Amino acid sequence: MAEYTTRTVTTKRQEVVLPNPTNWVEVGKAFAYVNQNLPEKLRGWDDTVTIEANEEEIIIWWKVEE
Repeated sequence: MAEYTTRTVTTKRQEVVLPNPTNWVEVGKAFAYVNQNLPEKLRGWDDTVTIEANEEEIIIWWKVEE
């Protein structure tokens, strides 16, 4: 018989939010903010920053360690 456990995981993340749609200049400003504020130890990984979009906003985010 298999044994299993359950758990609740809470993740803290930093978000940069743009309205959707937006213009290219504002996207550039958001990327500049990310480049300036992303912690040094998270740079260089291709999966550190995630971009999501829905009908109302574009969200650029990364996990924040506590």
